[in-house]
Amino acid sequence: VTTEEIEKYPSQLKELVKRGHQLALSPASTYRGVQNIFLGNEAAADLKAGYDSYSKLIGQPPKWYFAASSDGMGRHPSLLHEASDLGMKVSYWSTVVCVDGLNLRPDQLDSLKGDVRETNGGSIIFVTLSEKIKTKVKRSEDGDESKLISSIICQILDSLSSGEQIFFLVELSNVAKDDATMIL
Repeated sequence: VTTEEIEKYPSQLKELVKRGHQLALSPASTYRGVQNIFLGNEAAADLKAGYDSYSKLIGQPPKWYFAASSDGMGRHPSLLHEASDLGMKVSYWSTVVCVDGLNLRPDQLDSLKGDVRETNGGSIIFVTLSEKIKTKVKRSEDGDESKLISSIICQILDSLSSGEQIFFLVELSNVAKDDATMIL
C-alpha cells in the first residue's frame, strides 16, 4: 500500500489486517516509472510518512516494504535504507508472468520452475495479463478476467506441485481496492 492508499482506503486496509493479511508499504504512485537519483530523499521522506500513517491507522508498524519495480524508485538506495532503518523487511516480485494467451507457454512454465527452485520455494509470483489478452477477454461473452487468471494460477500450481508444498493465493487488486469483504 502507498501513503495515498492508506488515506483513500482506511477501512478496507483495517479489515484486511484484521483478517490476518500482511500489508507492505510501497513507494507513492508519484515515483512509479520514475528513475531520478535526486528524488531519493524525497521518496524516503514519503515512505516515512506512509510508515507513520500506517502505524497510526493499524495500531502497529508495518513489517514489510515492497520494492515495487526495477524501472522506478522502489529499489532506490534511499528507500531501501529508510525501510531498513524503520525495521521493515524488503520484498519484491521474484517472478513476473505476463500472460498473452489462454495458457502459459512452455518457456514461461520452465522459467517459473527455475525461479521457484532458485528461491527454495519462497517465490512471490505476479501474474498479469497483456493488453492484447485483456482486450480479447473484454470482447468475450462474460468479459471476466478473473476466470482466466484463475485458470493460469491452476496451471502454475499444477506445474509446480511435487510433494508437499504450501501456496498462498491473493489477487491483490480485488482484495486491496475493490472489495475488502471478499473471502479468500
